[in-house]
Amino acid sequence: MSAQRLIMAATLALLLPLACPAQQLHIDASRSSAVFDIDLHSGSRVTGRFAAMQGEVTMRPDGYWQVRMTFAADQTEVPHHSRYTRLLRGAHFFDSQRYPKIHFVSEPFLPARLQQGGAFHGELNLRGIARRERMYLKASHCSSPFLQCPVEVSGQLSRSAYGMRSLRWAVGDEVRFRLLLLAHPTP
Repeated sequence: MSAQRLIMAATLALLLPLACPAQQLHIDASRSSAVFDIDLHSGSRVTGRFAAMQGEVTMRPDGYWQVRMTFAADQTEVPHHSRYTRLLRGAHFFDSQRYPKIHFVSEPFLPARLQQGGAFHGELNLRGIARRERMYLKASHCSSPFLQCPVEVSGQLSRSAYGMRSLRWAVGDEVRFRLLLLAHPTP
C-alpha cells in the first residue's frame, strides 16, 4: 500500500467516529422518580416531586456520555398537600407561570463513572437562571446502568441562588434532591 493510501485510510479511520450518529437512551419517566426536600424552620420537612419529566442520555462518538433532562415545574407537587403544591408552583418558588420548565445538562462523562460513582457537574437552568451545580452519582453494581438498574443521583442547591428569596422566615434555603433514573433505548 502506498504512503498516500495509508494516510488516507488513517485519516478516514480517525474521521469515521465523527460521522457516526450518537446513540441515545430515553429516560423512562414512568419508572423514574425525581423528589426534593425542603426544611421548614418549624422543624418539619416538605417533600415534593416532579410529576412530569423527560430526558435522554446521549452516547457521543468520542466515548463520553451526556444527560439532558427537563422537569415540568408547573406539574411539581407535594402529594396530599394542595396548599404546599400551590406554593411550590407559585411566584415564591418555581414561578411556573413564567418558567414552566427546568432544564439540566450534564457535562460529558465517561460511562465508567456510573460504576465508580462520585461527583459530577452540569448546568441547571431554573427560573431563567443558569448555574453550574455539583451532583453525586451512587456507584452502580449492575452491568448496564440506566437499563438494568436505576442510576441514583443526589445533590443540593441554594434556593436564593435561583432568585427564591421569599418566605425565609419559614423555609430553609437548602433544597436536597434525589433522582432514580431508568431508561430504554431509542427505537
